[in-house]
Amino acid sequence: MIPTAEAARASLRDLAGFRASHGLRQACLSLDMEDGQRASVPIPAAVLELLQGILVQMA
Repeated sequence: MIPTAEAARASLRDLAGFRASHGLRQACLSLDMEDGQRASVPIPAAVLELLQGILVQMA
């Protein structure tokens, strides 16, 4: 399996587990920038579902 698929599978497992245990309607995505700063971006449930579907396809 290629590294990208492995990373997608790991992310999918983490996201699916987190959504299942927390029943998320919205979440915040934390982005670590190359310059060391961090940004937080709100993510609605519909986007989380799309992201999960993308990860399924990548895995």
